[in-house]
Amino acid sequence: MTDADRATAALSLPSSEQLIAAARSAGASRFGTGRVVVHASTGSTQDDVLALADAGAKEGSVVLAGVQTAGRGRRGRTWVSPPGGLFLSILLRPRADFLATVPASLLAGLAVVRAIREVAGVEARLKWPNDVVIDGRKVAGILGEAREPSRDAKRERGSGRLPVDERVVALGIGIDVAVRSDDLPEDVRPIATSLDRERAGAGARPIDATALAAALLAHLEVLLDLAADPSERAALGAALTERLVTIGQQVRVDLGPNQGSFEGVAVRLTAAGALVVLDSATNEERTVLAGDVTHLRPRPSEGSVS
Repeated sequence: MTDADRATAALSLPSSEQLIAAARSAGASRFGTGRVVVHASTGSTQDDVLALADAGAKEGSVVLAGVQTAGRGRRGRTWVSPPGGLFLSILLRPRADFLATVPASLLAGLAVVRAIREVAGVEARLKWPNDVVIDGRKVAGILGEAREPSRDAKRERGSGRLPVDERVVALGIGIDVAVRSDDLPEDVRPIATSLDRERAGAGARPIDATALAAALLAHLEVLLDLAADPSERAALGAALTERLVTIGQQVRVDLGPNQGSFEGVAVRLTAAGALVVLDSATNEERTVLAGDVTHLRPRPSEGSVS
């Protein structure tokens, strides 16, 4: 059985037409209602949606797949994408000033949290910067990739022939809906979960992948619209903080290659979505714009960490 066959058996994916209809029914007016491509298996939905962007697809275009054979995560890592997952990438064409507001990946995480609660009845939380977790185990991840316009595109836009801002963000989202633990790398199994696993029990019905994808698209569209309205950003920040499990945690922050790491307590989010951490070594607050954050287990003398 091929990966595509296993994906179809593990999760019933919608057709393009079914996803468009479901997105509209869920309240989406732009996302998932334009160009929508559904694959049982593909290399990378990120590459696919960027190809759509190059062909002139409008904002809200979507590529959805049941398997990725060349999925990628942050910092060029491999994103394991076995059958039973719901993998989609959404095309954004944001204004330049929007890119300075809350990162789209955080908004996508909140949209995933809300869609999971609505469709699966499971409470999930955000882990900064780009994970969704249930009781500490990862159930979804987000990758935002921004691409500036090419020199040719800038020249065309300057001539007035391009009606849209050619800045492109490919927003990739992977949700483990019915992924089997055996299909994950051994080192990932203890820290990962799936929606099916969290809902296991008498009478639990399979997750409706169409409804989950449609709810995600509808919630994301609403959140991005709120983020574009300066009067709504304080309320949006509060909503993000309320679902962010990282706040109050003892964490280790890896700032990237040759930039070092440090430990401290995550204190709050800034208005722009950066994480403020109280450095344990210096007792000073540090604002983290990007990096890998690990939640540390409390030392025996410290008691529990909420």
